Order: sequence, then structure tokens, then C-alpha cells
Amino acid sequence: MTRESPAFREGTGSSRPMAAATYNVHGWTGRDSRQIPQRCLRVIQEMNCDVVGLQEATFSLESGKKFTAGYLREMTGMEPVLGPTLYRAPWHFGNVLLTRFPILRVRRFDLTVRPFEPRGVLDVDLSFRDLEVRVLVTHLGLRVRERRSQLKSLLERLNPPDGRFIILMGDFNVWFLPRRAYRKMHAIFGFPPAPRTYPAVFPLLAFDRIWVHPPSALRKATAWRSGGSREASDHLPVRADLSLERRPVAEKGTIPAGMFP
Repeated sequence: MTRESPAFREGTGSSRPMAAATYNVHGWTGRDSRQIPQRCLRVIQEMNCDVVGLQEATFSLESGKKFTAGYLREMTGMEPVLGPTLYRAPWHFGNVLLTRFPILRVRRFDLTVRPFEPRGVLDVDLSFRDLEVRVLVTHLGLRVRERRSQLKSLLERLNPPDGRFIILMGDFNVWFLPRRAYRKMHAIFGFPPAPRTYPAVFPLLAFDRIWVHPPSALRKATAWRSGGSREASDHLPVRADLSLERRPVAEKGTIPAGMFP
């Protein structure tokens, strides 16, 4: 179990401020093609978030050294939850959730569409003050039919929302989100900002997203632009400010069955 950071943000009244980020670390490899995990870790530190979802995190480095969960914990001050999608010697590769908050439950689901690359979702329940927050971290496939199947599987697990706050974040590999194809996502999560994150040096595409339910809990989402973030990976991170209210979630989010194309 983890403990909340002593520097945790204080809210006013029933508000519970939280900062979240998603970051495709590209196997810790920067724009100079050098694999230096410490650069990505410094970017994570400078964002100062409470929960961070990572994609393409590898624990077997090209140098032959092992990159451990303990080192992640030491460098970030957060508890890592691993969601590997690929075990192929010598590689150990996939999603990670970093969190300052107590971990209640962890689930890992396979989203692989054969014969394509293994994909998955890391699904974690956190204790956030007196609230329970469900956080999902994923990385969808490169092909349209992959993503359609993966998104359908994701939404089957989320719909209808069960009253908890939900944060869904990751690299969705989508250039744009057509309203028809993603109407279930929009019905649950609204239309959050989609900052451009790829390529990091001159971002043109909004691959990386943070979706929040209820949508009113998302205050701001921006690409994290710094000298370090432009060098550390081929993606910029997205950082979001949330404000979770101490009240039952009453916003609509249930979609009739059979609406996914």
C-alpha cells in the first residue's frame, strides 16, 4: 500500500484537487536515439503529478542492465503498478501506473487483436481521500480495426459507469476522433481537450489523451512542453488538473447496448 504524499494538494470545501499525466516514454529512448531512462524520470518529476500513466515502458535496457520497479519508486516517490504486455527475452515491456495514493485493487486485461502486437489495459482502483477512483492506462494499436476492437472491449468494462470517478489515459494512436465511431467515449467522458503531442519536437498529432468521468471533473489538460520533454521521448506528456467533488456522481454516462459500430 502507498501513502498520500505529504505535499498533497489541499482543496476547498468538497473539492479534491488531483493532477494526472499520461506519457509514452518510447522505451526511454529520446530524439537522439539514446536510451536514457533518467531523462523521462526528470520530466515526470517536473510535472509533479499524483498519478502518471506510462506507455512503452521497458525494464530490460539495451545496455543489458535491468530497470526495476524499485528504481522507479525511488526516483519518482510514487508506487509503480506494472502492466506488461510483452515478455520476449530479453524484453519486458508495457504500461505502468505511478501513484501517490493507496492501491485498493489491480486488474490487467488483454486487448490484443491477433496477429498484431500485444496490447493491454492496466485497471487500478485507488483510495483518494474519502473517494474511490478508477484509473485505466492503455496503449491502443496502430490499425483501425485493432483500435475499434480494443475500444469496444474497454467500453464494455466501463459502461455503465458505476458511480466512481474514472480516469482513462494513454496513447490512443488516433489522429482524430470521429464523433460517430467514438460516440460511446464522448457520452461517458465528454469532449476533453486533445493537445498535440507527437512528434515531441514539433507536435502535430494528438495521440495521447486523458479522459475523465464525470467530464466536469477535468479542469485543464495540456501538453507538457519543456526542454527535457522535447528530448526525452518522441511523445510529449499530457498533464491534467482535476477537481473531484465529494458527492455522488449523477452525470449521464449509460449508453444503450449495441451502439458501437
